[in-house]
Amino acid sequence: MKNVYLPLMIAILVSNVALANQPTGYIAGAADPGAQIVVINDDTSAVSGFVATAKGTYRAGPLQPGRYSIVEAGEHHATRHLRVEANRDAAVDLAPSHSP
Repeated sequence: MKNVYLPLMIAILVSNVALANQPTGYIAGAADPGAQIVVINDDTSAVSGFVATAKGTYRAGPLQPGRYSIVEAGEHHATRHLRVEANRDAAVDLAPSHSP
């Protein structure tokens, strides 16, 4: 009975290694300090959550290359649409720049 599961386990392991070795990208920029940020892969509907730093910056990822929507919860909640490319940061500012 053990031999029945061995090919399945090998297939799962190989597919996980292949996915782990795929190049990824990031989305980075300005946001309200401590803001919750939601990133949606428009191709797969996968949802990821991130939190902006106390200084008002964020870096979401690693993300598989593809089409994404990103939105900051809170007062600046307009959804932005973009493409993530492998080995690159896509710059998206979610909050207006703050002038001293």
